[in-house]
Amino acid sequence: MSEEFDKIASKVTGQRIELFNEMKSKGSSDQEIFKELLSFNHSLPMDYQVKSGLTKVDTYA
Repeated sequence: MSEEFDKIASKVTGQRIELFNEMKSKGSSDQEIFKELLSFNHSLPMDYQVKSGLTKVDTYA
């Protein structure tokens, strides 16, 4: 994949970690965190979802 995608993916990973840490510190359940992370993933641009393989999650989730 491209260098540009790697930069974006790194930023997205950081956002996921922040979301996880914030929710965990507030006492959110694992289920709530998982649901919120899925929602976050669905909010990403479709081209990112396709390049990162996230669209496969939709097929099974």
